[in-house]
Amino acid sequence: MRDDERDDFRRQTNITISSLAPTIATIHDMIANLVNVNDAWHVSANGWHALKSLPGGTDQAVHCDFPSFETVRALITQELVQASAIIALTGDTYLHVYPGCSARQVEHSRRRTIKLKCGHMVLFRGDLAHSGAVFSSLNVRLHCYVLLNGILQEPDLTEAVVFRSLLLRKYSYSILNEFLTTDYNGDNDDTGDSKNGDNGKNGDNINSGDSSDNVTAVTAVTTGTVVTAVPAVTMVTVNQR
Repeated sequence: MRDDERDDFRRQTNITISSLAPTIATIHDMIANLVNVNDAWHVSANGWHALKSLPGGTDQAVHCDFPSFETVRALITQELVQASAIIALTGDTYLHVYPGCSARQVEHSRRRTIKLKCGHMVLFRGDLAHSGAVFSSLNVRLHCYVLLNGILQEPDLTEAVVFRSLLLRKYSYSILNEFLTTDYNGDNDDTGDSKNGDNGKNGDNINSGDSSDNVTAVTAVTTGTVVTAVPAVTMVTVNQR
């Protein structure tokens, strides 16, 4: 990473599940089972990152975790899209998402802020525009990529997106994606907490988003219920049995 690209308030390191505590390996197994709802999805044991945010700084630049040439190829060849998962290891973990915004263009008014409790996970499409929030205290979380068989991914290659003043039209994908969903019993940030980058006006509860935004507030990994949906964001509990 170049010096001008370094973020002094965020740290990231690659981790290998086999070399870490059994608890982390258990989390990997749970996520791997979660994405097995589609045979084409998989989570690599070497595809995990530990993320740490220090207090202060600014919101992360808005981006997509997968470049558009990879997600388009996936949709054409597999009729699925890649995804990412974030597991909160500390409480009050925030993530800004832009439902319905992809293809490198986002609209400010689309932003929603998700709040995760410790042990909760968010699963979202690889072409969803999003950014990490500012934290007022130390925050630690895990990140992994949900990959597709036969689609190679360049390691740590994201795609920047830009804002535009005109209203972004709603994207309607002709190819639907199946996600395993479950009852989410965590909280979402609708308090307008400016410390975490939410201005209140655009910080609506993610569960109130309509289906045209490709956002689904979902049901629970502990129940094992499989539901066909087209969510950009899926939230599940990973610390309960």
